Amino acid sequence: RFVTGGDMMHKRTYLDAMNQMAAKLDPDFALLGGDLAYANAKDSKRWDDWMESWMLNAVRTDGCSIPMVVAIGNHEVDGGLGKLPKDAKYFYSLFRLPRGRSFYNMDFGSYMSILVLDSDHTVRVENQTRWLNASLSARRSIPFVFPIYHKPAYGTAKPPSGTKDCSKDPLAKRIIKHWCPLFDKYRVTAIFENDHHTYKRTKLLKGNKVDPDGRLYLGDGCWGVDTRKVPKTREVWYLAKAESRRHLICVTIEGKKVLFQAIDAKGKIFDRYTIRKP
Repeated sequence: RFVTGGDMMHKRTYLDAMNQMAAKLDPDFALLGGDLAYANAKDSKRWDDWMESWMLNAVRTDGCSIPMVVAIGNHEVDGGLGKLPKDAKYFYSLFRLPRGRSFYNMDFGSYMSILVLDSDHTVRVENQTRWLNASLSARRSIPFVFPIYHKPAYGTAKPPSGTKDCSKDPLAKRIIKHWCPLFDKYRVTAIFENDHHTYKRTKLLKGNKVDPDGRLYLGDGCWGVDTRKVPKTREVWYLAKAESRRHLICVTIEGKKVLFQAIDAKGKIFDRYTIRKP
């Protein structure tokens, strides 16, 4: 079992509440999808506050702190998109990243793999594609594979002007072009996206179309931030569920089944979805 979410700290009270909820679920780890302390590579006090909240609240019933697996977001970077590692000094100094870079994989025995990606914050999307292809190819035999990154391909709340379709955003289009075909090719289990301060679950998608043999995209980053409005699902072709609600997603793997539960800070399960492997 693990929990996942992103966009963590607009307000300390929001963060504390969700960290406490995460702890009640006794996860093996937390997969955090960027925009952690909202420090913008400038405010070390926000990182102190974020770390203190985790230390005090993200404590399992066995007394252990929940381990983190982290992705980078735009609020880790001084100036937003398209920067260099030096422009995300706190992120790169606080977390010991494999090979010292923001994209990496983590394997859990022979049954699960996490692939962490950088959605244009300190490494360009295109510059990770060859690595992503090789990493997924090497994990063909792994039953459960979960990519995570910050900026979504199929978002909810920040569409280009004149449309409600966030997949038409220029960065989203590049992710759809370079990464999503690999998710389809290697049949990853589900993809976690963040950044939009809402909850979303997509329909099954393949080749940038709805397809019963497609992939599931979850998330949209609303752990401890003010929420944004969401469109009605019938207005956006790829959305199955969307809500303006702070949440985390609890992922439980048992045998050949994986259960996703969207849970708010009060413990209410307001969405669930199950994938069963053949």
